[in-house]
Amino acid sequence: MENSSPISNFNSHSPYELIFQALLMIPISHYFIGFAIFVAVILYNFVEWHLIRDILTGFRGQPITLTFNSESKLYEGVVSKCRILHGRYLATPWLASPHIQTTFLNFFGRPPVFNYRRQMFHLSDGGTVALDWLMSSDGHVWADNCLSVDSSVMGHAVYIDNVIPKDDKTPIVLVIPGLTSDSNSPYLKHLVYNTAKCGWNVVVSNHRGLGGVSVTSDCFYNAGWTDDVRVIIHHLHREYPSAPLFVVGTSIGANVLVKFLGEDGEDIPIAGAVAICSPWDLLIGDRFIGRRLVQKFYDRALTIGLQGYAQLHQPRYSRLANWEGIIKSRSIRDFDNHATCLVGKYETVDTYYRRNSSANYVDKVAVPLLCISALDDPVCTKEAIPWDECRLNKNIVLATTQHGGHLAFFEGITASSLWWVRAVTEFLGILHSSPYMHRQKKVQIPSPIPPSEPALVQGPYISVAEDGMVAAVANEPTRTDGFEDSSELIKPTISMVKEDRDQQLRELVPNDVPSESQTHEQKSSTCDAPCHSATSHIKRRLEQLTRHSGKSIWLLAYVAIVTSWPLSCVITEAITMNEEVLSLSLATVGHSDHVERKLKRRRIDDSHSLTNSVEEWEEKIFRLLEERQRMLNIEQRGKNVQEGSGLHLIHLLLVAATLIKENNVSSAADNVMELYRYVSVTGDSGKRVAAYFADGLVARLLTQKSAFYNMVMSKPIPAEEFMAFTHMYRVSPFYQFAHFTANQAILEAFEGEEENNNWALHVIDFDISHGFQWPSLMQSLSEMATASNRLVSLRITGLAKSLEELIDTENRLISFSKGFQNIAFEFHGLLRGSKLVNLERREKETIAVNMVFHLSSLSDILKISETMTAVHSLNPSIVVLVEREGSQNSCGILPNYVDSLHYYAAMFDSLDDCLPLESAERLNIEKNHLGREIKDLIASEEEVKCSRFEILETWKGRMISHGFSGIELSSKATIQAKLLLKMGCHYHPHFEGNSGGGGFRIYERDYGRGISLGWQDRFLITASAWRCI
Repeated sequence: MENSSPISNFNSHSPYELIFQALLMIPISHYFIGFAIFVAVILYNFVEWHLIRDILTGFRGQPITLTFNSESKLYEGVVSKCRILHGRYLATPWLASPHIQTTFLNFFGRPPVFNYRRQMFHLSDGGTVALDWLMSSDGHVWADNCLSVDSSVMGHAVYIDNVIPKDDKTPIVLVIPGLTSDSNSPYLKHLVYNTAKCGWNVVVSNHRGLGGVSVTSDCFYNAGWTDDVRVIIHHLHREYPSAPLFVVGTSIGANVLVKFLGEDGEDIPIAGAVAICSPWDLLIGDRFIGRRLVQKFYDRALTIGLQGYAQLHQPRYSRLANWEGIIKSRSIRDFDNHATCLVGKYETVDTYYRRNSSANYVDKVAVPLLCISALDDPVCTKEAIPWDECRLNKNIVLATTQHGGHLAFFEGITASSLWWVRAVTEFLGILHSSPYMHRQKKVQIPSPIPPSEPALVQGPYISVAEDGMVAAVANEPTRTDGFEDSSELIKPTISMVKEDRDQQLRELVPNDVPSESQTHEQKSSTCDAPCHSATSHIKRRLEQLTRHSGKSIWLLAYVAIVTSWPLSCVITEAITMNEEVLSLSLATVGHSDHVERKLKRRRIDDSHSLTNSVEEWEEKIFRLLEERQRMLNIEQRGKNVQEGSGLHLIHLLLVAATLIKENNVSSAADNVMELYRYVSVTGDSGKRVAAYFADGLVARLLTQKSAFYNMVMSKPIPAEEFMAFTHMYRVSPFYQFAHFTANQAILEAFEGEEENNNWALHVIDFDISHGFQWPSLMQSLSEMATASNRLVSLRITGLAKSLEELIDTENRLISFSKGFQNIAFEFHGLLRGSKLVNLERREKETIAVNMVFHLSSLSDILKISETMTAVHSLNPSIVVLVEREGSQNSCGILPNYVDSLHYYAAMFDSLDDCLPLESAERLNIEKNHLGREIKDLIASEEEVKCSRFEILETWKGRMISHGFSGIELSSKATIQAKLLLKMGCHYHPHFEGNSGGGGFRIYERDYGRGISLGWQDRFLITASAWRCI
């Protein structure tokens, strides 16, 4: 009998059969164990459980990160003494998940048991708000006409018949609840009970229609409704003037609180405030809460709560809003679309979110404010936290924890207390005993000034000395408008100037021809007499002007001076030159009567011709400036602007630029004058960009020697310029893409050398740009250091335009670096143009050169070459180059002008994806940032030797010719760039690559060695990385 070998049996079965047989041999219990482990891993990540990390860290918790201004007295005098804020937070181990904490808080919460004392507060519009009190002790109570009395008991609140004494000095804490929350919410009961236990009186201001109170007017609360809070705060201060008043806002209540603080500034009777888990930016929060499956649960749960609120007040909602849409709402956005926008009269949901986001008001907060947020908050994302705005405001301290969920922060093994409640009571107690409590300051402001428009706020009385010197001797308050408005005041000034000019010309060109001796005497005093006359004219006119106390006296004084003095001297100089030429001719040909009479007539005719030419040009410039003022006039803005197509505007701009190039200034002025009739700085994006190009053309017509040049090219003050850059950085992906992509390349270069660089990184930044790029790099380096348990040395050498910018940037970065204990940070500042030969070189450190928008700003090929040579001599590990992208290689005025026009048209269009047209932030960005760039570029009288906007291939050729080779950027950089657009809802997945459509797009270029950010089909900026060959 033939026996079969194992090999033959093996060959007779397929591999899959053998695998299947092997799987059958595994006990079924092992499958259950494996499946359980798989499900546990999925759930662990889904609910963001961090118990394992807590175990590995020995249950020590995570440190609290504090963000504040380095000169903040609030931190030095109050927060620095808060032990809880300088400690660590450890979540309850069996609640070590933000989702479990948040859910447990809402369904259980373990609140303390007590009863409130309720007061009914009646608002002027007929609305009713329930004020629920918990007092430190019983006291005699006083009631007025605003407060109604009820002796009944209803649920959690006991209606009181008296209030605290009017002269009571016990501090009062006003609490503003979150969305659909009332005074009976567990987290509010924790806060109220523990605050009252410290000996303070606490009052919860329930939103309209909540706390068991019906809505008694057609007004409902929303995420930015500050009117009720304002009325209640002023009522409490009026009734209890001796009691310091503090305010605590939670969730949406925190958003309302910060918005209110920003709106009212210093004129507010609040000693201090605390904002807990604020959403900050409602638009970002709206995108975040619908991004992942777990967030959608919260979105649906909050929507159900809002629908329940609407059900309570169905009669009014069915009349004022879309009731059918409310019932069918599946998200908060749906509810806001069908209810909030209709009741609150908002055009769109995004408009509602933008106008009511408290992040827009952070810079205006003048009250000591502590903000607490959890980075794992599943409702209010950390992406919306205004880190830089909080850091710039000396009145704000931002405390962030790694964990805590939304309003939860449970601590202890029994989860019996909330960490943030202890932090709030400690902060308020120390603030109350310190001299840093806010004292109300009455600020008289006749009308609000749009934040994007600077205004002249003082008008001087002017004193003119005999030598013509002008000085302001007294100040008088004036009314200001958002835009320059002097069109009505230019006209009388022009007439005065004309009278002076005509009088001077009559004196300069007499009717009778002087004799030869008189001619010599006149020549010897030609320059002195008119200037003395001009001084007397200035003095006389300014004496008239000082009688005005209106809004544009500065402008009137300015126009009077520059048109009375320099113009007459220019005319006199020209006529004098003409007379010298005639005198020379007279000496050459002899002194015959016939020749002399002929030359005298020619001299008079030439004088009249010159006078007429100057008069015509003057008149045209005045009409041009009047047309510009009419365009800027805030009362006529948008009313008298003629309709014109985009092609027509481009045609007018190109014709004007061509005429200026051909030195046909008169026709160019006529063309720009017509252009001003079609453009507007508050129209659509096409009219706005054309308005700023028109200003640049006018400045180029006037030249820098003109007296009116500074009127057109008025520079924003540094604070306005910085705020415009901040707004642009926050709302648009433009700068964020440049900085994040550059940082990713630097990080990868640093990681590649970590075995040889001793964990030391030296970044040389050729344009520090307020240091906005480097906080994200510090955070990434800190995460690397934490993972490797190492200390990272980060040294930044930054170049800036001014010493003030360097000092501010150094303070900002050092302050931020203090939040990372595993980073040793150094900053060295240099002024732009400084030589790099004196840079300190250290052994075993990675050198990265960062050139973001720097080379193109040089506008000179020779300077670019010198910079590249200097960089190559440093032998850096990586050179990051980020530049604006042109559509073609172009040199000369007209090609650069056309390319600039296309580029900035795309930039202005891209703002449509970020901000509404009427947004004050957008007006600020356009006027003080993009518009300023346009005017500087067009008005430059120097012949530009290279384009400001060049294609990637041009920069590639220059880098290669200077000894650099391109580095392929990793896929992480591309993924990060797309994620950046998704986070800001700028990314359109269907419009990738070269496909059509609208919005921002990410392009991979040059076989992965470049990444571009584009708007529609135009490249805006391109990032690339290089190494020395």
